[in-house]
Amino acid sequence: MEADDAPQGPDWSWEQDPQFRFTRAMSPDAHEEQGLSAWIGARRWDLPGATALTLTWEEHRAMLSARLPFHDFQFVWDRDGQPCCVSCSGRPRFDGDGRFMGYQGTARDVTASWRQRARLEDAQALLGVAAALGRFGAWSVELPSGLVRWTDQARAIHEAPLSRECEVQDVLEMYAPEHRALLLDAFQRCVREGTPYDIEVQALTASRQRVWVRVIGVAVRNAAGRTLRVQGAYQDVHKARQLAEEHRNHSEELERRVRDRTEALQRLNQELSAFTVAVAHDLRAPLAGLSGFCRALAEHLAPARDATAAHYLSRIQAGATRMDELLAGLLELSRIGRAPLAVRQVDLSALARDTVESLRAAAPEREVQVEVQDGLAVHGDTRLLRTLVENLLGNAWKFTTACAAACIAFGRDPHGSFFVRDNGAGFDMAYAADLFAPFRRLHGEDEFQGLGIGLASARRVVERHGGRIWAESAPGAGTTLRFTLAADPAGWQPAGRS
Repeated sequence: MEADDAPQGPDWSWEQDPQFRFTRAMSPDAHEEQGLSAWIGARRWDLPGATALTLTWEEHRAMLSARLPFHDFQFVWDRDGQPCCVSCSGRPRFDGDGRFMGYQGTARDVTASWRQRARLEDAQALLGVAAALGRFGAWSVELPSGLVRWTDQARAIHEAPLSRECEVQDVLEMYAPEHRALLLDAFQRCVREGTPYDIEVQALTASRQRVWVRVIGVAVRNAAGRTLRVQGAYQDVHKARQLAEEHRNHSEELERRVRDRTEALQRLNQELSAFTVAVAHDLRAPLAGLSGFCRALAEHLAPARDATAAHYLSRIQAGATRMDELLAGLLELSRIGRAPLAVRQVDLSALARDTVESLRAAAPEREVQVEVQDGLAVHGDTRLLRTLVENLLGNAWKFTTACAAACIAFGRDPHGSFFVRDNGAGFDMAYAADLFAPFRRLHGEDEFQGLGIGLASARRVVERHGGRIWAESAPGAGTTLRFTLAADPAGWQPAGRS
């Protein structure tokens, strides 16, 4: 048992002389009587740490001077370094000749109840602060009288007089007319059926301002099930609703702006895609003519065996061929971005093995160890995913050309991302941002041939399938290309991609 829960001590008796000094303090409890020895020769207000509770010391001394009896006068004093609360009752003593002889009476240790009362007062004070900060209060309706009682905080929301008590009908008139039926129906169902309610309605203040409030009601019933009263909480939610409305309006405005800008970006990308296709097509025709005339001119000049002219013509022919390849790359990127997705289940393992067979057929002299994991099934567009696999494996095949024991692996890691790993040339990760950009090369053409379009196409395919692609590499330590794909690419709508 804790100290505060211990029973209060028994009454003890005491006597005082005409100067109100204690001359006797006796208790049935020997230990307690020993503690009262500090009283002998002292007055109550002289005790260590003495603090009056029910009256002031001035008021108490005035009663003693008037020779008046007193009852349950409480004060606190320091007993062995701990506060002790005492309740005293006493009456004046007179001798046979009517002369005042002092006081006598009883006392009791009420420390436990005093501490409990202090805790309750502290809790009530904290609750009052919380109610004021949270703008909420409490109310109750007694039945069958219909008398409404509410806390100061609830009355303050209505700006009602603090002393006001009223009936249910009077309270209903303090709400907006369009909300009274809703509130009354909820209250009546709570009375009849015990159904609790939690609703938000508009209240009318004394100054006729409309304020959104939250009203919570519950029924209190007796053992027979009869409703004795309805009680609950009442909270001002006006500012919260205003903030929510402002947030909703702000969100809608942001969504509208994002939608407008997305649509504008999509239109711009569509126009850019159309421009790319048009330019590529329009340029390839004159390039074909240029190449044809170069060949005709070379044949025409062949008998003369002009080495300089032949060199110039070969340079022109090489430039035209290079430009045609670049235009073909642009068209391929555009095609990947514009083609609609035909989603079905695709076996990436089978696509990888087909690609490896083609690479081996094109370079039968190479010895490359290739491992392809089984069961790499996904949902996506077969044609685009084939382009993805061909570009990634082709990239690994190309950059392992200088390896004596080239190794390539294609699979899926435990985290769900796919990978193509090689032990080839690798690259500096400081330039990783350029890896997937069209026509950007991290190695010179004298080292590895190519247009710089393969990984850009791979990224476009991955993005169209709702995934992402990235690389891990180091110079001379090989490269690992990783990518993810959405589980439902058909439902994934990329914004502004072309």
